[in-house]
Amino acid sequence: MGKAKLEIRELIESDLKTKIDRVWQIGKKEYHTFQESKDSSHQGTVHCETVERNLGWLIPDDEKQKIGQLGLFVMSAAACLHDVGKVPLEYVMYDDHGRESMRRIVDNPQDFGLYEGEALAVGWVVSAHNDGKLDELPENVHIGGESVPVREFAAIFKLADMLDTSYKRVPDSVLKMRYPDGNIPPKLTARKAITGWDIDSQNHIILEAYPKDEIREETAYTACTLMNEEISSVASVLCLLGYPAEFELDIKPYHIEQDLITESRKDRAFLGMASFTEADASRFRGRDADIQKLLGYVTTYPITLLVGESGVGKTSLIQAGLFPKLNGWGWKYAGTRPFDDPAASIGKMVADVLLPPGRMAADTSLIDTLRAVSAEHPSKKVLVAIDQFEDVLNSTDGELTNILRSLLTIQTRTAIPNLKVLIAFRGDLRVELDKRMFKYVVGSVRGLPSIGIVSLDMKGAEDAFIAGFKAAGVGLDATLDEQNEKSLMEIVLDDIEEMRFYPPYIQMVGETLCKHADKYGIVTREAYSKIGGVKRIIAEYLFTLLDEFGEHEEDARKILISLVTSKGTKKSRTVKDIMNETGIAHAQVQSILGDMVDMRMVGSLGSSEYEIIHDYFGEMVSKELMDPADKETKIVLEQFEHAADAYSHRGVIIDSLLMIQAYSLREYLLNYIHSNKNMWKALLAAQFNENGPAWFWLKIIDTNELLSVVFELCAHRDAKIRASAMQTIRDAYMSGNAASKDLSFIRKMLKDSDEHVRQAALEILNEFGGSEDIPLVKEMIRHRRNERLAYKVLKKFGSDDDLPFIREMLVYEHTGWRGGLEALKVISSDNPQFVRDMLKDDSKLVREAALNAMRELGSSDDLPFIRDMLNDNDSYVCIAALEALQELGNSDDILTIFRAMLNSDDWYVRTFASDTIESLHYSSRIQYFRETLKDSPCDVTVPDACNEFVNEFNARKKFVNALNALKKFGNSEDILLIREVLKEGCYLEEWCVYETICETFEVLVGRENISIVQDMLKNGEGGERQAAIVAFKKIGSCDNLQFIREMLNEGNEEVKMAAIEILKELGSSDDLPLIRKMLKDDDGERVPIPLLDVIKELGTEDDLDLLVEDALDPGKDVSLVVETLIALDRILYCPYNPSKIS
Repeated sequence: MGKAKLEIRELIESDLKTKIDRVWQIGKKEYHTFQESKDSSHQGTVHCETVERNLGWLIPDDEKQKIGQLGLFVMSAAACLHDVGKVPLEYVMYDDHGRESMRRIVDNPQDFGLYEGEALAVGWVVSAHNDGKLDELPENVHIGGESVPVREFAAIFKLADMLDTSYKRVPDSVLKMRYPDGNIPPKLTARKAITGWDIDSQNHIILEAYPKDEIREETAYTACTLMNEEISSVASVLCLLGYPAEFELDIKPYHIEQDLITESRKDRAFLGMASFTEADASRFRGRDADIQKLLGYVTTYPITLLVGESGVGKTSLIQAGLFPKLNGWGWKYAGTRPFDDPAASIGKMVADVLLPPGRMAADTSLIDTLRAVSAEHPSKKVLVAIDQFEDVLNSTDGELTNILRSLLTIQTRTAIPNLKVLIAFRGDLRVELDKRMFKYVVGSVRGLPSIGIVSLDMKGAEDAFIAGFKAAGVGLDATLDEQNEKSLMEIVLDDIEEMRFYPPYIQMVGETLCKHADKYGIVTREAYSKIGGVKRIIAEYLFTLLDEFGEHEEDARKILISLVTSKGTKKSRTVKDIMNETGIAHAQVQSILGDMVDMRMVGSLGSSEYEIIHDYFGEMVSKELMDPADKETKIVLEQFEHAADAYSHRGVIIDSLLMIQAYSLREYLLNYIHSNKNMWKALLAAQFNENGPAWFWLKIIDTNELLSVVFELCAHRDAKIRASAMQTIRDAYMSGNAASKDLSFIRKMLKDSDEHVRQAALEILNEFGGSEDIPLVKEMIRHRRNERLAYKVLKKFGSDDDLPFIREMLVYEHTGWRGGLEALKVISSDNPQFVRDMLKDDSKLVREAALNAMRELGSSDDLPFIRDMLNDNDSYVCIAALEALQELGNSDDILTIFRAMLNSDDWYVRTFASDTIESLHYSSRIQYFRETLKDSPCDVTVPDACNEFVNEFNARKKFVNALNALKKFGNSEDILLIREVLKEGCYLEEWCVYETICETFEVLVGRENISIVQDMLKNGEGGERQAAIVAFKKIGSCDNLQFIREMLNEGNEEVKMAAIEILKELGSSDDLPLIRKMLKDDDGERVPIPLLDVIKELGTEDDLDLLVEDALDPGKDVSLVVETLIALDRILYCPYNPSKIS
C-alpha cells in the first residue's frame, strides 16, 4: 500500500478551510497546552498534528477525494480535539477519555467552533480512539445532504492515533514516575526505542526501533504485541476498507552485542528429522516474523500458546529462535516436555535447569517447584516452555489437576509475577486440550493468547537452504537450464513448494543434496535428476526411518499400508479404521501414529484422522512394503467399501463373487466390518439375497441392533430379501434371542405379496400369536394365501365360532383343503352335531370332509348317518363313507356292507370295496401274496404281462396289493424276496410301484438283516441300493460305520455316493477328513451333492476355507457350493439359529 502524500488540512477549501483553522486555533490555545510536558516531549499540539499527518499518510490520495470536504473536515477536527476529555492535570490518564472528549464536544459544540451536526460526527469518531468499541457507534451521521461514515472514520482514526508511538511521545518524567508494581508500562518504555513507521508491500505496518539496551529491546517486542492486541478491536473494519491492521517490529542494530552462539558445525548443516537447538541459532532462517511475534507474546502475557501442525517447526522456533534472544536479554528459561507423568516431568526438568542440585525433593509439587524457581531468580524474568504439550492427553484427569492448578496460579499474573509459561502443541489436538484442560483456566483455549505458525514461505525456504548449504560448504548449480531458464535452487524450491515448504522436508532434501555434491562442493543438475528430485528424496528418507520402530517395525509397516490404496495413492483413515484393518491394539496404533507424525511420515487431519504425508511416499509404500497378498486384500477391501456405499446410496446388492472373496479374508475384515454399520447392513442384505455368507461377521453385532436392521429389510423391494429377513425374525423369536416380539409388525407382513414372507409371519403367529389373529388368518384363507399354514394357526387358536367359516371354505377344492379338514377335526371335537349337519351340504367336498372327520373323531352314534351317505351320488363321498364305516363299525357289518357295494354302478366304489375285502383276508392268504410276487414279472406295466392276470384288476394293482399284504403281515424272512423284486428292475420311473416296494422293505427290515443291507449297498444297483440306503439309516449303528467308511474307498462312484448319503445322517466329525479329501480331489464341473450335504450337516469352521476355494474355482458350477457355504456359515454363527436354543 505505502504511504500517501497529500495532507488532510491542505485539501480542505473555502468556508470549511476557515472553519478548520479556527478549530485548530481553539484547540492549541484552550486544550493542547494542558497536555504538553515541561521537557517538550511529544504531547499536546505536536501529538494532535502527528495524528493528522498519520491520517494523511494512511488514507490513499484518491480516497481523500472520495471522502469529500466534509469528511476531511471531520477527520482533521477529530485529530485536533480527540484528547480534550483529559482533565487538565499533568500525566494523569483516564481510561475512557475518548468518551469524555465526545461528551464535551457534543455538549458544547460552539466552544470548539463547530455546529451541532459537525460536533456529533467528530464526537463519534473520537469516542472510540482509546478502546476501539465500534459496535456502539452508528454507521453514519447525516449533516445536511451529506453522510459521514463515522464508524469507518473511527477505525482509521484509532490506527492513526496508535501510530504516534515513537520516543518523542514519552516525557522523561513519565519514566521517572513510581508505578504500583514497580515496572514502567512496556508501552511507554518501548516508545523510547521506536523511531517511526512505514507500510510494507504486504500491507503490514513496520515499526522501526533502535533499542539502546536489552530492556528496551524486550519492551519493544512487548509493545508491538500489545499494539496488535489493541488494534484487533477495529481490525475487521480496517481490513474491509483495505487498510493495514497488523504491526511488525524491525529491530535495527545499535551497540548491543547479542549473546548468540554463532559457531557453525559442518556436520549439522542440515538436521534431517532433528530440531534446531540454541547451537544452531546462527543459521536458523526463515522465521524472523514468527520469532518477533513470539518474543512479544512471552514478554507480555503470563501464558502463551504456540500452535501448529506437527513438524512445522515449533520446537526449532523455541530452541533456536526464542531461547537465544531471551539469553541475550538475561532471562532464565527451561525447555520441558510432559512425557508420561506431566507434572512430575515438567517439575523435574525445570528444577534440573533452574535450581541448584538437590534443592527440590522428588515428590515436590509442580507449583512449589515453580515458586522455588521464581524465588531463586527474583530479579530475573523466567520462562518455562512446555513443548509437545499434547502428551498430557495420555494422562488421567487426576494427573492433569497438578498442571491445571499451576496454570491457574500463573494466570493471576501476581502470584508468581516474574514467571511466564509457553505451551506448544499440535493444532489438530486443540479441541481435545480445550475440553480437558484449558477451559478450566480461562473458560476456553480461545481465551489464551495464541500464536499459530505455518510452514515457511518460498523466501523462508530459500533462506533455510542457503544457511544450510553455507554451513556445509556446498553450493547448487547456478547456471540456468535451457528449458525454463531457472537455476537449480529455483527448481528445488518449485519442487518442494508442493510439500508446502515443510521445514523437515527442507532439511531432508538439503542433507541428501549435500551427500551428492561433487568434489568441488557443487550439486549438479545431473546429480539432482539422478537421485529423483524432491519427492523421491523425501520418500526414500522416510523409508529409512522404519528401522527406528525396532520391535514394532512390522506394526508400523501395517499402519503405513493401511494409509494407502491398492494403487498406492494416499487415503485418510481414522485411528479406529486403522485399528480394525490392521488388528493392532488401539493404544499401539496411537503410539505409532504419534511417532510417525513426529517423523513427518504421516500427517494428522484432526478428529483422530491421519494420512500419508504425500502421494509419492504412498506410491513407495505400495511398491516397497505391499506384497501381492497385501494388494489383493486391499483390492477386496476397497471393492467391499465401494459396494457398501453403493448399497447405502443406491440399494445395489453386493455380488456373489465379491462376497466369497471377502469371506476368504473374513478374519482380516472382522473388526473393520463390525465398526462400519453401512458395511454390515450391505452384507446382511447380500446374504438375505443368497449371494454369499455373512453371519461370521455379523455374529459380534449386538443381537438387538442387528435385529432392527433385519426389520428394516422386511421392507426391501426384493421379495427374496424380505422373505429371508422374515425367516430370520422367526428364528430370532423361536430361539429366544430377541428382547421383545413385535407381533403387530408381523401381522402387517401377512399382507406381503410374497408367499415366503407370509409363510414366516404365519409361523411366528402360530408359535406366539393368539385368538386375536384369527380374523387375519381367515382373510388369508379366503384369498388363497398360504392356506395350509393359515389353517394350522386357525386350528391352534380357533373356536366353535370359526366352524361355519371352515365349512364355507371347504366348498372349494384348493391346496389348503386338507388343512381345513385338519382344523375341522380339532375345532369340532366337542361339537359332533355340526359335523353331522355338514353331511347335508350341497357341496360334495364338504360332505367328504365331514365323513373324514367322523372317521377319526366319530362314534357308533354316527353310523346311521354314515350308512345314509353310501347312496351319495359322488363316488368320493361314498368311499369316504366306506372308510368311516370300516373304522367305526364291527367287522361282520362291514363285510356285509362292502360285499353289497361290489354291485355298485361306480367303478371306483367297487374297486375300493374289493380291495378292502381282500385286505381283510391278508393274514390267511400271506403265502399267496408271496407267490404272487415270485411269479409276477417285475415290469408290471408291460401290456403283455397285464394279460396274464385273470383278476378284474390290472397287473399293477395285484402286484401292489401283494406288497401291501406283506407290509402288514410279512416278516424279516420276506426281505430276500423283496430284494429279488428290487433286483429284477422296478426302476424309479415306476414310482408308485417302487415306492411301495421300498416302504415294504423298510417296514420288514431289522437289525438281523444288516448283512443283507450291507451287501445291497455294496453290490446292488439302482433302486436296490437306494432302498438299502434308507434301510441302513433305520437299522445301522456306529458299529456298522466302518463298513460305510470302507465304501468311500470303492472305485464305484455310486457306491461312494451311497456311503456319503448314509454318513450325512449317521456319521460324525471323524468322517470329515475323508469327506474333505474327496471334496478337494473332486475335479468335476459340479461338486457331488451328497458331499456338500455331509459338509452341511457335519461341517465345522475347518470346512469353510475348503468351500470358499471351490466357490472361487472358475472351472466349477459353484451355485450349490455357495448354497452350502451360506448354510454352514448360518449354522455355525447365526445368533438366531433355532438349533442353538439351550
